[in-house]
Amino acid sequence: LENLYDDIAERMLGDIDILIKKEDCNNAFEILQKNQYSQIISVLFEDHRHLPRIVNPDRIAAIEIHKEMLTEGKNKFFNYDTVKRTLKLSSTNNCYFLSDENKLKFTIYSKLINDEEYLLRKISLRAAYDFFLIKNKSKDTITLTDKNLDKELNAGIEIYNYLLKSSKKINFNSTKKSKSYLNKCLR
Repeated sequence: LENLYDDIAERMLGDIDILIKKEDCNNAFEILQKNQYSQIISVLFEDHRHLPRIVNPDRIAAIEIHKEMLTEGKNKFFNYDTVKRTLKLSSTNNCYFLSDENKLKFTIYSKLINDEEYLLRKISLRAAYDFFLIKNKSKDTITLTDKNLDKELNAGIEIYNYLLKSSKKINFNSTKKSKSYLNKCLR
């Protein structure tokens, strides 16, 4: 929707993730069900960050209505309330999007926290490429800090900057710990 990719074939898409205020999630889910969307699985744990994935047989992508952006325990540091004041309204399609800063953070957090890649010392090339594109399309130098999730944030930036360097500058706190983490991942 934001034309991040030059070609729609650049990025596989399995679902559309929509962030909704917690109190509006069930209403959004019911609206989609009234428009021929139905659940694939019937139950998710109450603390799961999104409602069950729903599909429409006449549509390409499934939809996940997210009430949280991060897994339990980390979600209090990066959520709808912490990003809502920086949401940007698109002039072309009447949708709200995360700011470039928060898109970069979420790219890192979704892999390193939600998919546990920080603990597993795995590297996502897809996330590295998304990070690269977001920072290259940004008009400004971006400063990324997060006092609560700095370990994962700095590690992610260290990895993705190493893998796909670009002319766009990201200001962040490169530390001995983040450099050590990069070296462990590469080994």
